Amino acid sequence: ESGGDARSLLRATRVVAEYMRDSLLAEKSPLVSRSELKLWLVETLSSLTLDPASRAEPFITLLLQGRTELIRQLLVLVMEHSPGEVARAAFLHTPQLFKDFFVNNEDHIKQWFCHFCFDGQPKYGSLALEHYLFARRELFWDKLKWTGKRDNPPGVAAQKRHLMMELDVSWAINEVLSQDLGFWDSGQFRECLQNGEFLCIDYNFFADTLIDVLRQKTAVSTPAADEAARAVVGVCKEYVRRVAPSLLLDHLMHLLSHDEMLFLVRSWSKAVSQVRSCDLVVLGQWDDISDEDSGKTVVFDTVLTCNALLTHAPLLITLLSESSDATSRLKSLLQQHVAFGSGTKGETNQTLAGILGQWQVTTHKAVAKLLRKDCKKREKEKEKDSRPLSTRTVWFAAAQLFLWNYFVKINCTSAEAAEQLMAASGVSFTRVEQHAEEAEGRKRKRKPHHHHHNRKHHKRRRKYCADDSGSDSSSGDETSGDEPVVTPVFSGWRVSGGGDAASALTYTLKEVPQLLLQRYASALTDMLLVGSKNK
Repeated sequence: ESGGDARSLLRATRVVAEYMRDSLLAEKSPLVSRSELKLWLVETLSSLTLDPASRAEPFITLLLQGRTELIRQLLVLVMEHSPGEVARAAFLHTPQLFKDFFVNNEDHIKQWFCHFCFDGQPKYGSLALEHYLFARRELFWDKLKWTGKRDNPPGVAAQKRHLMMELDVSWAINEVLSQDLGFWDSGQFRECLQNGEFLCIDYNFFADTLIDVLRQKTAVSTPAADEAARAVVGVCKEYVRRVAPSLLLDHLMHLLSHDEMLFLVRSWSKAVSQVRSCDLVVLGQWDDISDEDSGKTVVFDTVLTCNALLTHAPLLITLLSESSDATSRLKSLLQQHVAFGSGTKGETNQTLAGILGQWQVTTHKAVAKLLRKDCKKREKEKEKDSRPLSTRTVWFAAAQLFLWNYFVKINCTSAEAAEQLMAASGVSFTRVEQHAEEAEGRKRKRKPHHHHHNRKHHKRRRKYCADDSGSDSSSGDETSGDEPVVTPVFSGWRVSGGGDAASALTYTLKEVPQLLLQRYASALTDMLLVGSKNK
Protein backbone atom coordinates (compact mmCIF):
# COMPACT_ATOMS: atom_id res chain seq x y z
CA GLU A 1 0.00 0.00 0.00
CA SER A 2 2.82 2.40 0.85
CA GLY A 3 4.42 1.71 -2.47
CA GLY A 4 1.12 2.47 -4.13
CA ASP A 5 0.93 5.78 -2.24
CA ALA A 6 4.38 6.73 -3.48
CA ARG A 7 3.49 5.80 -7.04
CA SER A 8 0.27 7.75 -6.78
CA LEU A 9 2.12 10.83 -5.54
CA LEU A 10 4.71 10.54 -8.32
CA ARG A 11 1.92 10.22 -10.86
CA ALA A 12 0.10 13.22 -9.40
CA THR A 13 3.15 15.43 -9.52
CA ARG A 14 3.93 14.43 -13.10
CA VAL A 15 0.39 15.12 -14.28
CA VAL A 16 0.25 18.47 -12.50
CA ALA A 17 3.72 19.48 -13.75
CA GLU A 18 2.82 18.67 -17.35
CA TYR A 19 -0.47 20.54 -17.00
CA MET A 20 1.36 23.60 -15.67
CA ARG A 21 3.92 23.40 -18.47
CA ASP A 22 1.15 23.34 -21.07
CA SER A 23 -0.68 26.20 -19.33
CA LEU A 24 2.37 28.42 -18.91
CA LEU A 25 3.80 27.90 -22.38
CA ALA A 26 0.63 28.01 -24.40
CA GLU A 27 0.87 30.38 -27.36
CA LYS A 28 -1.51 32.86 -25.72
CA SER A 29 -1.09 31.94 -22.07
CA PRO A 30 -3.29 34.04 -19.74
CA LEU A 31 -0.83 33.49 -16.88
CA VAL A 32 2.60 34.83 -17.83
CA SER A 33 4.54 35.38 -21.04
CA ARG A 34 7.48 33.31 -22.14
CA SER A 35 9.75 36.34 -21.78
CA GLU A 36 8.72 36.66 -18.13
CA LEU A 37 9.42 32.97 -17.53
CA LYS A 38 12.84 33.52 -19.06
CA LEU A 39 13.37 36.51 -16.79
CA TRP A 40 12.55 34.36 -13.75
CA LEU A 41 15.17 31.85 -14.82
CA VAL A 42 17.70 34.65 -15.21
CA GLU A 43 16.88 35.84 -11.69
CA THR A 44 17.52 32.33 -10.38
CA LEU A 45 20.86 32.09 -12.16
CA SER A 46 21.83 35.56 -10.92
CA SER A 47 21.24 34.60 -7.30
CA LEU A 48 23.34 31.43 -7.30
CA THR A 49 26.19 31.20 -4.80
CA LEU A 50 29.23 30.64 -7.03
CA ASP A 51 32.93 31.27 -6.71
CA PRO A 52 34.27 33.80 -9.26
CA ALA A 53 36.23 31.25 -11.29
CA SER A 54 33.25 28.93 -11.74
CA ARG A 55 31.01 31.87 -12.63
CA ALA A 56 33.41 33.06 -15.34
CA GLU A 57 34.08 29.70 -17.02
CA PRO A 58 30.89 29.33 -19.12
CA PHE A 59 31.00 32.98 -20.23
CA ILE A 60 34.55 32.54 -21.48
CA THR A 61 33.46 29.42 -23.35
CA LEU A 62 30.67 31.43 -24.98
CA LEU A 63 33.19 34.18 -25.75
CA LEU A 64 35.34 31.76 -27.71
CA GLN A 65 32.68 29.51 -29.23
CA GLY A 66 29.38 31.41 -29.12
CA ARG A 67 27.47 33.29 -31.76
CA THR A 68 28.85 36.58 -33.05
CA GLU A 69 25.96 38.69 -31.69
CA LEU A 70 26.44 37.32 -28.18
CA ILE A 71 30.22 37.71 -28.26
CA ARG A 72 29.91 41.29 -29.52
CA GLN A 73 27.57 42.25 -26.69
CA LEU A 74 29.80 40.63 -24.08
CA LEU A 75 32.85 42.47 -25.45
CA VAL A 76 30.94 45.77 -25.45
CA LEU A 77 30.14 45.20 -21.77
CA VAL A 78 33.81 44.58 -21.01
CA MET A 79 34.87 47.69 -22.96
CA GLU A 80 32.31 49.85 -21.16
CA HIS A 81 33.49 48.80 -17.70
CA SER A 82 37.19 48.04 -18.30
CA PRO A 83 38.23 50.30 -21.21
CA GLY A 84 41.81 50.80 -20.13
CA GLU A 85 42.50 47.09 -19.72
CA VAL A 86 41.04 46.32 -23.15
CA ALA A 87 43.00 49.12 -24.84
CA ARG A 88 46.31 48.07 -23.32
CA ALA A 89 45.65 44.41 -24.12
CA ALA A 90 44.79 44.77 -27.81
CA PHE A 91 45.04 48.26 -29.34
CA LEU A 92 48.23 50.07 -28.38
CA HIS A 93 50.28 48.58 -31.23
CA THR A 94 47.80 48.64 -34.13
CA PRO A 95 48.68 51.82 -36.08
CA GLN A 96 47.10 50.69 -39.35
CA LEU A 97 43.82 49.99 -37.57
CA PHE A 98 43.59 53.55 -36.22
CA LYS A 99 44.68 55.10 -39.49
CA ASP A 100 41.84 53.29 -41.27
CA PHE A 101 39.43 54.18 -38.45
CA PHE A 102 40.06 57.93 -38.46
CA VAL A 103 41.21 58.98 -41.93
CA ASN A 104 38.34 60.31 -44.07
CA ASN A 105 35.81 59.82 -41.27
CA GLU A 106 34.74 63.27 -40.14
CA ASP A 107 32.64 62.02 -37.22
CA HIS A 108 35.47 59.95 -35.75
CA ILE A 109 37.94 62.81 -36.23
CA LYS A 110 35.63 65.31 -34.54
CA GLN A 111 35.04 63.06 -31.52
CA TRP A 112 38.72 62.38 -30.87
CA PHE A 113 40.85 65.20 -32.28
CA CYS A 114 38.75 68.37 -31.99
CA HIS A 115 39.48 69.03 -28.30
CA PHE A 116 41.79 72.08 -28.33
CA CYS A 117 40.84 74.49 -25.54
CA PHE A 118 41.11 78.20 -24.65
CA ASP A 119 43.27 77.33 -21.63
CA GLY A 120 45.82 75.67 -23.90
CA GLN A 121 45.27 72.21 -22.39
CA PRO A 122 44.08 69.94 -25.21
CA LYS A 123 42.58 66.53 -24.45
CA TYR A 124 42.35 63.08 -26.02
CA GLY A 125 43.76 62.87 -29.55
CA SER A 126 44.26 66.65 -29.77
CA LEU A 127 47.11 66.46 -27.27
CA ALA A 128 48.88 63.76 -29.28
CA LEU A 129 48.34 65.67 -32.52
CA GLU A 130 49.73 68.90 -31.06
CA HIS A 131 52.84 67.22 -29.66
CA TYR A 132 53.51 65.36 -32.90
CA LEU A 133 53.13 68.48 -35.09
CA PHE A 134 55.38 70.58 -32.87
CA ALA A 135 58.00 67.80 -32.72
CA ARG A 136 58.03 67.51 -36.56
CA ARG A 137 57.23 71.07 -37.51
CA GLU A 138 59.92 71.12 -40.22
CA LEU A 139 58.08 68.36 -42.10
CA PHE A 140 54.43 69.20 -41.60
CA TRP A 141 53.83 72.75 -40.36
CA ASP A 142 53.86 74.42 -43.75
CA LYS A 143 51.25 71.92 -45.00
CA LEU A 144 48.71 72.78 -42.30
CA LYS A 145 45.59 74.88 -42.87
CA TRP A 146 44.04 77.36 -40.45
CA THR A 147 40.52 78.63 -40.12
CA GLY A 148 41.58 82.09 -38.86
CA LYS A 149 42.56 85.17 -40.83
CA ARG A 150 46.23 84.20 -41.02
CA ASP A 151 48.49 81.21 -40.58
CA ASN A 152 50.04 80.68 -37.17
CA PRO A 153 53.81 80.07 -37.12
CA PRO A 154 54.99 77.33 -34.71
CA GLY A 155 56.70 79.87 -32.43
CA VAL A 156 53.52 81.93 -32.02
CA ALA A 157 51.35 78.83 -31.60
CA ALA A 158 53.73 77.52 -28.91
CA GLN A 159 53.39 80.79 -26.92
CA LYS A 160 49.64 81.19 -27.51
CA ARG A 161 48.46 77.62 -27.51
CA HIS A 162 44.80 78.57 -27.74
CA LEU A 163 45.54 79.45 -31.37
CA MET A 164 45.60 75.69 -32.05
CA MET A 165 41.80 75.92 -31.93
CA GLU A 166 42.07 77.54 -35.41
CA LEU A 167 43.78 74.44 -36.84
CA ASP A 168 41.83 72.66 -39.60
CA VAL A 169 41.97 69.27 -37.91
CA SER A 170 40.24 67.37 -40.71
CA TRP A 171 42.82 68.62 -43.22
CA ALA A 172 45.65 67.72 -40.91
CA ILE A 173 44.41 64.14 -40.45
CA ASN A 174 43.09 63.43 -43.94
CA GLU A 175 45.75 65.15 -46.03
CA VAL A 176 48.87 65.76 -43.98
CA LEU A 177 49.06 62.63 -41.80
CA SER A 178 47.12 60.14 -43.93
CA GLN A 179 50.30 58.90 -45.59
CA ASP A 180 52.45 59.10 -42.48
CA LEU A 181 52.11 55.94 -40.40
CA GLY A 182 54.57 57.39 -37.92
CA PHE A 183 51.92 59.46 -36.17
CA TRP A 184 49.65 56.46 -35.59
CA ASP A 185 52.58 54.52 -34.19
CA SER A 186 54.06 57.37 -32.16
CA GLY A 187 54.49 57.38 -28.42
CA GLN A 188 52.28 60.46 -28.14
CA PHE A 189 49.38 58.74 -29.88
CA ARG A 190 49.78 55.51 -27.87
CA GLU A 191 49.74 57.60 -24.71
CA CYS A 192 46.33 59.04 -25.52
CA LEU A 193 44.98 55.52 -26.03
CA GLN A 194 46.07 54.23 -22.61
CA ASN A 195 42.81 54.83 -20.75
CA GLY A 196 40.64 53.35 -23.51
CA GLU A 197 38.31 56.33 -23.84
CA PHE A 198 38.50 56.10 -27.63
CA LEU A 199 36.47 52.86 -27.51
CA CYS A 200 33.21 54.73 -26.92
CA ILE A 201 33.51 56.34 -30.38
CA ASP A 202 32.29 53.06 -31.91
CA TYR A 203 31.99 50.09 -29.56
CA ASN A 204 30.76 47.73 -32.26
CA PHE A 205 33.71 48.46 -34.54
CA PHE A 206 36.25 47.66 -31.85
CA ALA A 207 34.21 44.65 -30.67
CA ASP A 208 34.28 43.22 -34.21
CA THR A 209 38.02 43.84 -34.30
CA LEU A 210 38.42 41.90 -31.06
CA ILE A 211 36.30 39.07 -32.44
CA ASP A 212 38.71 38.80 -35.37
CA VAL A 213 41.59 38.75 -32.91
CA LEU A 214 39.96 36.01 -30.84
CA ARG A 215 39.15 33.93 -33.90
CA GLN A 216 42.59 34.48 -35.40
CA LYS A 217 41.15 36.00 -38.58
CA THR A 218 44.07 38.33 -39.09
CA ALA A 219 45.81 38.12 -42.42
CA VAL A 220 48.86 36.45 -40.91
CA SER A 221 48.91 34.70 -37.56
CA THR A 222 51.82 36.08 -35.62
CA PRO A 223 53.08 35.68 -32.06
CA ALA A 224 51.91 39.23 -31.40
CA ALA A 225 48.38 38.37 -32.55
CA ASP A 226 48.36 35.24 -30.39
CA GLU A 227 49.53 37.23 -27.41
CA ALA A 228 46.82 39.85 -28.02
CA ALA A 229 44.15 37.13 -28.13
CA ARG A 230 45.34 35.68 -24.83
CA ALA A 231 45.43 39.15 -23.28
CA VAL A 232 41.85 39.90 -24.40
CA VAL A 233 40.61 36.60 -22.95
CA GLY A 234 42.40 37.41 -19.70
CA VAL A 235 40.75 40.84 -19.46
CA CYS A 236 37.32 39.35 -20.15
CA LYS A 237 37.83 36.60 -17.60
CA GLU A 238 38.85 39.08 -14.93
CA TYR A 239 35.85 41.26 -15.70
CA VAL A 240 33.38 38.36 -15.51
CA ARG A 241 34.87 37.26 -12.21
CA ARG A 242 34.55 40.73 -10.76
CA VAL A 243 31.11 41.83 -11.96
CA ALA A 244 27.78 40.67 -10.53
CA PRO A 245 26.11 37.87 -12.56
CA SER A 246 22.88 39.87 -12.65
CA LEU A 247 24.57 42.62 -14.67
CA LEU A 248 25.87 40.16 -17.25
CA LEU A 249 22.62 38.26 -17.59
CA ASP A 250 20.47 41.39 -17.76
CA HIS A 251 22.49 42.66 -20.72
CA LEU A 252 22.81 39.29 -22.46
CA MET A 253 19.39 37.77 -21.76
CA HIS A 254 17.75 39.02 -24.96
CA LEU A 255 20.57 37.44 -27.00
CA LEU A 256 20.90 34.11 -25.21
CA SER A 257 19.38 31.24 -27.17
CA HIS A 258 17.65 28.33 -25.46
CA ASP A 259 20.71 26.15 -25.92
CA GLU A 260 22.99 28.83 -24.46
CA MET A 261 20.80 29.27 -21.39
CA LEU A 262 20.74 25.51 -20.91
CA PHE A 263 24.52 25.57 -21.21
CA LEU A 264 24.70 28.06 -18.33
CA VAL A 265 22.31 25.95 -16.23
CA ARG A 266 24.34 22.80 -16.80
CA SER A 267 27.69 24.52 -16.31
CA TRP A 268 26.80 26.15 -13.00
CA SER A 269 25.07 23.05 -11.62
CA LYS A 270 28.49 21.65 -10.74
CA ALA A 271 29.63 24.75 -8.87
CA VAL A 272 26.73 25.84 -6.62
CA SER A 273 28.09 25.90 -3.06
CA GLN A 274 24.91 26.69 -1.10
CA VAL A 275 21.74 25.13 -2.49
CA ARG A 276 18.32 26.58 -1.74
CA SER A 277 15.03 25.15 -2.92
CA CYS A 278 14.85 27.77 -5.69
CA ASP A 279 18.27 26.60 -6.92
CA LEU A 280 17.17 23.01 -7.56
CA VAL A 281 16.57 23.75 -11.23
CA VAL A 282 20.33 24.04 -11.84
CA LEU A 283 21.05 20.67 -10.22
CA GLY A 284 19.21 18.64 -12.81
CA GLN A 285 21.00 16.85 -15.62
CA TRP A 286 18.33 18.04 -18.09
CA ASP A 287 18.70 15.32 -20.65
CA ASP A 288 16.60 15.37 -23.81
CA ILE A 289 12.89 15.50 -23.02
CA SER A 290 10.39 14.94 -25.81
CA ASP A 291 6.70 15.70 -25.94
CA GLU A 292 4.69 12.50 -26.18
CA ASP A 293 2.29 13.88 -28.77
CA SER A 294 4.53 15.90 -31.08
CA GLY A 295 7.89 14.29 -30.37
CA LYS A 296 9.38 17.78 -30.16
CA THR A 297 12.19 18.37 -27.69
CA VAL A 298 10.88 20.35 -24.73
CA VAL A 299 13.95 20.50 -22.50
CA PHE A 300 14.03 24.28 -22.25
CA ASP A 301 10.26 24.50 -21.77
CA THR A 302 10.57 22.03 -18.92
CA VAL A 303 13.37 24.05 -17.34
CA LEU A 304 11.31 27.25 -17.54
CA THR A 305 8.27 25.55 -15.99
CA CYS A 306 10.30 23.85 -13.29
CA ASN A 307 11.95 27.12 -12.29
CA ALA A 308 8.57 28.91 -12.24
CA LEU A 309 7.08 26.27 -9.93
CA LEU A 310 10.10 26.47 -7.63
CA THR A 311 10.33 30.24 -7.39
CA HIS A 312 6.87 31.71 -8.08
CA ALA A 313 4.35 29.10 -6.91
CA PRO A 314 2.26 31.58 -4.83
CA LEU A 315 1.95 33.97 -7.76
CA LEU A 316 0.99 31.19 -10.17
CA ILE A 317 -1.69 29.95 -7.79
CA THR A 318 -3.10 33.46 -7.53
CA LEU A 319 -3.15 33.80 -11.33
CA LEU A 320 -4.79 30.41 -11.70
CA SER A 321 -7.47 31.32 -9.18
CA GLU A 322 -8.58 34.14 -11.47
CA SER A 323 -9.59 31.56 -14.07
CA SER A 324 -12.46 29.31 -13.03
CA ASP A 325 -11.63 26.77 -15.74
CA ALA A 326 -8.00 26.51 -14.65
CA THR A 327 -8.95 26.27 -10.98
CA SER A 328 -11.48 23.48 -11.53
CA ARG A 329 -9.08 21.59 -13.80
CA LEU A 330 -6.27 21.83 -11.25
CA LYS A 331 -8.50 20.71 -8.38
CA SER A 332 -9.70 17.79 -10.46
CA LEU A 333 -6.14 16.68 -11.16
CA LEU A 334 -5.10 16.97 -7.53
CA GLN A 335 -8.10 15.21 -6.06
CA GLN A 336 -7.44 12.15 -8.21
CA HIS A 337 -4.32 11.38 -6.20
CA VAL A 338 -4.14 13.51 -3.05
CA ALA A 339 -6.64 13.46 -0.14
CA PHE A 340 -7.23 17.14 0.44
CA GLY A 341 -10.00 16.69 2.99
CA SER A 342 -13.57 17.55 2.22
CA GLY A 343 -16.91 18.09 3.90
CA THR A 344 -17.73 20.67 6.52
CA LYS A 345 -15.25 23.11 7.91
CA GLY A 346 -14.89 21.19 11.15
CA GLU A 347 -14.31 17.87 9.39
CA THR A 348 -11.72 19.43 7.11
CA ASN A 349 -9.78 20.94 9.97
CA GLN A 350 -9.82 17.64 11.85
CA THR A 351 -8.16 15.83 8.97
CA LEU A 352 -5.49 18.42 8.08
CA ALA A 353 -2.85 17.04 10.44
CA GLY A 354 -3.44 13.49 9.23
CA ILE A 355 -3.30 14.54 5.59
CA LEU A 356 -0.04 16.42 6.07
CA GLY A 357 1.52 13.62 8.05
CA GLN A 358 0.62 11.04 5.40
CA TRP A 359 1.84 13.40 2.67
CA GLN A 360 5.26 13.77 4.32
CA VAL A 361 5.64 10.02 4.77
CA THR A 362 4.67 9.40 1.17
CA THR A 363 7.05 12.11 -0.03
CA HIS A 364 9.95 10.43 1.78
CA LYS A 365 9.14 7.15 0.06
CA ALA A 366 8.76 8.78 -3.34
CA VAL A 367 12.11 10.58 -2.99
CA ALA A 368 13.83 7.36 -1.95
CA LYS A 369 12.30 5.63 -4.96
CA LEU A 370 13.54 8.33 -7.34
CA LEU A 371 17.04 8.39 -5.88
CA ARG A 372 17.36 4.60 -6.15
CA LYS A 373 16.45 4.84 -9.84
CA ASP A 374 19.00 7.62 -10.33
CA CYS A 375 21.68 5.58 -8.62
CA LYS A 376 20.97 2.48 -10.73
CA LYS A 377 21.02 4.56 -13.89
CA ARG A 378 24.41 6.05 -13.06
CA GLU A 379 25.84 2.67 -12.19
CA LYS A 380 24.48 1.12 -15.37
CA GLU A 381 25.81 3.85 -17.62
CA LYS A 382 28.94 4.35 -15.50
CA GLU A 383 28.28 8.06 -15.27
CA LYS A 384 30.54 10.26 -13.23
CA ASP A 385 28.36 13.35 -13.44
CA SER A 386 28.75 15.43 -10.30
CA ARG A 387 25.20 16.72 -10.65
CA PRO A 388 23.31 14.55 -8.14
CA LEU A 389 19.73 14.91 -9.39
CA SER A 390 18.11 13.57 -12.52
CA THR A 391 15.62 15.54 -14.56
CA ARG A 392 12.80 13.40 -13.19
CA THR A 393 13.81 14.12 -9.59
CA VAL A 394 13.98 17.91 -10.02
CA TRP A 395 10.68 17.81 -11.90
CA PHE A 396 9.15 15.97 -8.94
CA ALA A 397 10.51 18.50 -6.41
CA ALA A 398 9.12 21.47 -8.33
CA ALA A 399 5.66 19.96 -8.67
CA GLN A 400 5.67 18.89 -5.00
CA LEU A 401 6.34 22.43 -3.83
CA PHE A 402 3.57 23.69 -6.07
CA LEU A 403 1.13 21.05 -4.74
CA TRP A 404 2.08 21.81 -1.16
CA ASN A 405 1.59 25.53 -1.66
CA TYR A 406 -1.79 24.96 -3.25
CA PHE A 407 -2.89 22.60 -0.48
CA VAL A 408 -1.92 25.05 2.26
CA LYS A 409 -3.50 28.01 0.48
CA ILE A 410 -6.93 26.40 0.05
CA ASN A 411 -6.98 24.99 3.60
CA CYS A 412 -5.31 27.71 5.70
CA THR A 413 -8.47 29.79 6.03
CA SER A 414 -8.85 30.07 9.80
CA ALA A 415 -6.72 30.34 12.92
CA GLU A 416 -7.61 26.75 13.94
CA ALA A 417 -6.61 25.37 10.53
CA ALA A 418 -3.36 27.36 10.55
CA GLU A 419 -2.43 25.95 13.97
CA GLN A 420 -3.14 22.39 12.85
CA LEU A 421 -1.02 22.90 9.73
CA MET A 422 1.87 24.39 11.70
CA ALA A 423 1.72 21.64 14.32
CA ALA A 424 1.68 18.94 11.64
CA SER A 425 4.67 20.61 9.94
CA GLY A 426 6.71 20.65 13.16
CA VAL A 427 6.53 24.41 13.65
CA SER A 428 6.68 25.55 17.30
CA PHE A 429 4.44 28.55 17.91
CA THR A 430 2.64 30.52 20.58
CA ARG A 431 -0.45 32.66 20.15
CA VAL A 432 0.19 36.41 20.29
CA GLU A 433 -2.38 38.68 21.91
CA GLN A 434 -2.34 42.32 22.99
CA HIS A 435 0.57 42.83 25.36
CA ALA A 436 -0.18 43.74 28.98
CA GLU A 437 2.38 46.51 28.92
CA GLU A 438 0.46 48.25 26.13
CA ALA A 439 -2.61 48.41 28.37
CA GLU A 440 -0.43 49.79 31.20
CA GLY A 441 0.80 52.46 28.84
CA ARG A 442 -2.76 53.55 28.17
CA LYS A 443 -3.51 53.74 31.91
CA ARG A 444 -0.38 55.76 32.55
CA LYS A 445 -1.40 58.24 29.86
CA ARG A 446 -4.80 58.78 31.44
CA LYS A 447 -3.62 58.73 35.07
CA PRO A 448 -2.87 62.51 35.43
CA HIS A 449 -6.39 63.29 34.22
CA HIS A 450 -7.97 60.91 36.74
CA HIS A 451 -5.73 62.21 39.53
CA HIS A 452 -6.81 65.79 38.82
CA HIS A 453 -10.46 64.77 38.76
CA ASN A 454 -10.14 62.83 42.03
CA ARG A 455 -8.42 65.75 43.75
CA LYS A 456 -11.30 68.09 42.91
CA HIS A 457 -13.79 65.46 43.94
CA HIS A 458 -12.10 64.99 47.31
CA LYS A 459 -12.04 68.76 47.87
CA ARG A 460 -15.74 68.98 47.19
CA ARG A 461 -16.36 66.05 49.48
CA ARG A 462 -14.39 67.64 52.35
CA LYS A 463 -16.19 70.96 51.91
CA TYR A 464 -19.75 69.83 51.49
CA CYS A 465 -19.91 66.19 52.61
CA ALA A 466 -17.51 65.94 55.51
CA ASP A 467 -20.06 64.13 57.66
CA ASP A 468 -21.19 61.70 54.91
CA SER A 469 -19.54 58.39 55.67
CA GLY A 470 -20.75 56.75 52.42
CA SER A 471 -19.06 59.25 50.13
CA ASP A 472 -15.70 57.46 50.22
CA SER A 473 -16.99 54.24 48.80
CA SER A 474 -19.03 56.09 46.19
CA SER A 475 -15.98 58.09 45.17
CA GLY A 476 -13.88 54.98 44.89
CA ASP A 477 -16.47 53.38 42.64
CA GLU A 478 -16.45 56.37 40.32
CA THR A 479 -12.68 56.39 40.08
CA SER A 480 -12.40 52.71 39.33
CA GLY A 481 -15.16 53.00 36.76
CA ASP A 482 -12.99 55.38 34.70
CA GLU A 483 -10.18 52.84 34.35
CA PRO A 484 -9.90 51.45 30.72
CA VAL A 485 -11.02 47.88 30.21
CA VAL A 486 -8.40 46.05 28.08
CA THR A 487 -9.64 43.05 26.07
CA PRO A 488 -6.87 40.81 24.68
CA VAL A 489 -6.96 40.76 20.87
CA PHE A 490 -5.48 37.86 18.88
CA SER A 491 -2.94 39.13 16.32
CA GLY A 492 -0.99 36.09 15.13
CA TRP A 493 1.62 33.54 16.18
CA ARG A 494 5.14 33.91 17.40
CA VAL A 495 7.38 31.34 15.73
CA SER A 496 10.86 30.63 17.03
CA GLY A 497 13.69 30.91 14.55
CA GLY A 498 15.74 28.16 16.19
CA GLY A 499 15.34 28.18 19.93
CA ASP A 500 16.47 31.75 20.43
CA ALA A 501 13.68 33.97 21.71
CA ALA A 502 15.32 37.02 20.18
CA SER A 503 15.05 35.47 16.70
CA ALA A 504 11.32 34.70 17.00
CA LEU A 505 9.07 36.30 14.39
CA THR A 506 5.36 36.98 14.43
CA TYR A 507 3.20 35.69 11.57
CA THR A 508 -0.37 36.61 10.69
CA LEU A 509 -2.88 34.23 9.16
CA LYS A 510 -2.07 35.61 5.72
CA GLU A 511 1.66 34.94 6.21
CA VAL A 512 1.43 31.37 7.52
CA PRO A 513 1.21 29.71 4.04
CA GLN A 514 4.53 31.29 3.01
CA LEU A 515 6.12 30.18 6.28
CA LEU A 516 4.97 26.59 5.74
CA LEU A 517 6.15 26.65 2.12
CA GLN A 518 9.62 27.80 3.20
CA ARG A 519 9.83 25.07 5.85
CA TYR A 520 8.66 22.36 3.47
CA ALA A 521 10.93 23.58 0.65
CA SER A 522 13.96 23.54 2.95
CA ALA A 523 13.11 20.06 4.24
CA LEU A 524 12.53 18.69 0.73
CA THR A 525 15.80 20.19 -0.54
CA ASP A 526 17.76 18.65 2.34
CA MET A 527 16.03 15.35 1.75
CA LEU A 528 17.04 15.32 -1.92
CA LEU A 529 20.63 16.42 -1.42
CA VAL A 530 21.40 14.24 1.59
CA GLY A 531 19.68 11.25 0.01
CA SER A 532 21.58 11.66 -3.26
CA LYS A 533 24.91 11.78 -1.43
CA ASN A 534 24.09 8.70 0.62
CA LYS A 535 23.14 6.80 -2.48
